[in-house]
Amino acid sequence: MHTKKDIKYFIYARKSTESDDKQMASIEDQIAEARKLATQLNLEIVDIISESKSAKEPGRNGFNEMIARIRNNEAQGVLTWKLNRLARNPIDGGIVIDLLQKNTIKHIQTYGKEYLPTDNVIMMYIEFGMSNQFSNDLSVDVKRGMRQKAERGWYPCAVLPIGYIHNVGKQFEDEIIPDPKRFSIVQRLWKLLLKGNYSVSDLKREAKKMGLVNRKGKPYALNTFAKLFENEFYAGYFSWRNNEGILTQLEGKHKRMITYSEFKKGQEILKNKGRPTRVNSYNFPYRGPLSCGECDSPITAEHKLQIRCTRCNTKFSFKNRTSCKSCELPIQEMKKPTITEKVYYRCTKRKKKCSQPYIEQDKLTEIIMKYLQDICIDEDFFNLAIACLDATEKEDVVETQKLKQSLLKCKTELSTRLDGLITLRLNNEISADEMKATKSQINEQMEELESKLKDIEIATFSWREQAKETLKFNFKAIEIFKNGDNNKKKEVLSKFGSNLRLKDKSLYFIRDYRSEIIQEWHRLYCSKIAGFEPEKSLILKGENLDFSDFEAVTSRVLPRLKFVRTSELLLVA
Repeated sequence: MHTKKDIKYFIYARKSTESDDKQMASIEDQIAEARKLATQLNLEIVDIISESKSAKEPGRNGFNEMIARIRNNEAQGVLTWKLNRLARNPIDGGIVIDLLQKNTIKHIQTYGKEYLPTDNVIMMYIEFGMSNQFSNDLSVDVKRGMRQKAERGWYPCAVLPIGYIHNVGKQFEDEIIPDPKRFSIVQRLWKLLLKGNYSVSDLKREAKKMGLVNRKGKPYALNTFAKLFENEFYAGYFSWRNNEGILTQLEGKHKRMITYSEFKKGQEILKNKGRPTRVNSYNFPYRGPLSCGECDSPITAEHKLQIRCTRCNTKFSFKNRTSCKSCELPIQEMKKPTITEKVYYRCTKRKKKCSQPYIEQDKLTEIIMKYLQDICIDEDFFNLAIACLDATEKEDVVETQKLKQSLLKCKTELSTRLDGLITLRLNNEISADEMKATKSQINEQMEELESKLKDIEIATFSWREQAKETLKFNFKAIEIFKNGDNNKKKEVLSKFGSNLRLKDKSLYFIRDYRSEIIQEWHRLYCSKIAGFEPEKSLILKGENLDFSDFEAVTSRVLPRLKFVRTSELLLVA
């Protein structure tokens, strides 16, 4: 019979990375206690094996290594904190019991208990079974708790999207709150994205300027920004599996940064720009908003920096060279060489072959300036138009209430249809498949209505304020374009039209409807002052109106501006 002095031992310590082991002693503590126990019992330790791995499933490298070495007779005993450190699943537990019964493992020592080959192994089966059942029960409880938290409207995720933090210790209150350091910055980045002229690379640069860093004080990676702007959490929603295991979209109670319609708009912008693969080296003013008018590929820019050699007259790029590529004359020895620096825009030909030529940046700037001059308005008209819009503020409140009532009426009608659908099914007038398909369509329409109702409450710009923004843009566009940085130029380029296309060295786009109406409004105003009425008018076309003052024209313009918003909000699938 072997004595403990004849047995060599492995110390085995394990800590799970999962939640069910968070209260278990750390690996360092387990090893320290095991060493003390080995000293007290005079046990010979040949090695210490430790790992951070859950024992709920087989496949632990440290455990498998220990078992293999025991079978090779490097040790015959195991010293561990508790038996559940060795296994919490029936397969690994069965291996330990089998080796103990075969006398391959001659002794297992835990804190306060020992196990020998001559013992009744039923107790070991019970202990391993209890550990396994505890893990299973705890897993079910944790999943149920997280699902209930999700159903209450709080995202049950350990790491929240950038801009939000857990309100620790405030369960059943506001469990998720805005991060005071990052929320406003991320919200500003979303607003920049929605302008349509910022790529993800541009937004990463802007975030660095704003001081957005992670917990280690380092800037976030480009891929982090790409995922950030694809996360519906910022619009007030998240997805979680229900009790049937089906991934379901839930509405969160956390403070949203943007509306859901803005989120969808952002996804369209990202889809058109494509997923970024690197941070662009140069911040060109017109790269991003433009697409090719022939093949629909993105428009890129190239920076050319060339010098002409004073000895051999060779023209070459010297971005990465310090001497002439032909005669090797060092650039610093050239006397007053001719240096050419230009930026060209061209089609990337990413989608298919394309015959479009390049265009110089200066030429493209001239084209843009021409369009900006067409929409320019003077200061007198700007002030008068703002005053006219302010006078409609009370009417705007009434109009919003009418919109809400119209949407609520549509919602009530859909609810009635849904109730009627159930009645038809109970009377066997429709099949289960027909009911399922129709119910799905009604639910989609209901969700769309809910989104529009929330947008009315949360949207920061009314039709009147949007019209003011367009007026301000038309008034300040040229000044901003001339004096602003590259990002400002991109912003101006995106605002005066959509679907910007470059073809045959010309710019094509769809004019903003508000800007188009305001431009006509301005033209009528100028005509009134000049003492003549224009022969063709967008607003008065086909009508014989004899107006005596500017208010008569305004009464025709404002309903058209208001209609832009009204038609957008009342579009119900």
